[in-house]
Amino acid sequence: MQNNEYLLLCLEYDGSIYGGWQRQGKQGNELCLPLSSVQEEIEKAAALCLKVAQTVCVQVAGRTDKGVHALNQWCALRVPKGIDLGCFQQQINQLLVKKHIAIKTAAFCPDKKFK
Repeated sequence: MQNNEYLLLCLEYDGSIYGGWQRQGKQGNELCLPLSSVQEEIEKAAALCLKVAQTVCVQVAGRTDKGVHALNQWCALRVPKGIDLGCFQQQINQLLVKKHIAIKTAAFCPDKKFK
């Protein structure tokens, strides 16, 4: 993963429509909870912005339960080196605005500082 770097995101969201932060597992062909998660929405939006087919995995510092809102929650994901940070933040926010999620700040972080 030499061609990737960590991107730290500070986000806020209205959790009323979510089953919590964490992506929900599946039981057979059905989700455990009928509500989507904040993590799931951010991962889908990031994959669209980065134009990748595989799942983008977002790591979070803490998590919330069903219906809980967040201000200044930090998460991280690996992105290809050289992406335009301002463009990425604008694109992901355009996708997330209808989901009541906003990326307030985005910054690159060297691997050695993140680990």
